[in-house]
Amino acid sequence: MIEKDFELYYDLGDKLREVRLSKNLSLADVAKKLHVAAKTLQRYECGERKIKQDILLKLTEIYEIDYYQFVKNIRLESVIRDYDIQFTSKDGTLLLAETSPYPNTMELSFENLRNIIAKSVTTLSNEQKIELIKLLSQ
Repeated sequence: MIEKDFELYYDLGDKLREVRLSKNLSLADVAKKLHVAAKTLQRYECGERKIKQDILLKLTEIYEIDYYQFVKNIRLESVIRDYDIQFTSKDGTLLLAETSPYPNTMELSFENLRNIIAKSVTTLSNEQKIELIKLLSQ
């Protein structure tokens, strides 16, 4: 795996482990429902093994979470980390670093972040903004 793939699978696995633990499920319980060995599930959670889309879909069904929202959140966190997008709070208003205020009535979502990036992030070049928007639109 290349480094970027490793980061993606690590992030996916880490979030899957968080969800599994929050649901008080053991590796063995989930592995049985998934029809894989507990060690295989552990490797998914550690980012040591690629998670195929059908496996990820089954896991989100087992955990009773929305697949698309789960994947979007992983991508959003990845973009924020990769581009070092920082959020701060001033007088109860959420701000992006070096930007105009992010309205505190807005939910932090792909669409809203994409709009903020397109209009407000002064620390990114236009090319970086376009790249971010393309990533968020996938």
